[in-house]
Amino acid sequence: MGESAHILLPTKFVLLVAQILLLVVVLGNVNTHLYWQVGETYTHNSIEYQTAKNTLVGLTICWMSLSAIEFFMMLIGSSVPPIFGQYVLLQVLLHFLGCLFTAWFVLDSWRYMRMWAIWAIFCLLPFSVEATILGLATKFKTDI
Repeated sequence: MGESAHILLPTKFVLLVAQILLLVVVLGNVNTHLYWQVGETYTHNSIEYQTAKNTLVGLTICWMSLSAIEFFMMLIGSSVPPIFGQYVLLQVLLHFLGCLFTAWFVLDSWRYMRMWAIWAIFCLLPFSVEATILGLATKFKTDI
């Protein structure tokens, strides 16, 4: 086992757990992020409020699901071989920045629309890297 198995994978594990915990906090504070976007005159039955809430909750649950899939793939061991070290390093960097920006999102009570950009960069990008690793691991296995 190379560096990716001894250093990068435990770091990725910790960052995924931290990311999921931060997303649970986002789900717990949904109204805080909706207030600034929708305004103080909203009602919980209004279309604007329901759309905003569904967007934020949907993105957060999708992010948690993709992180869980990525976590499961890490447990399976698809990214353990040292040849995937550069991909795992990229994922670690993206997850670290994702944790940083998600914490900032929570602490500064950012508007819910900013979650789209955070989700696209720090969720979809690492997941696509995981899909690339899985594809390369499958190709590597069939080549052997």
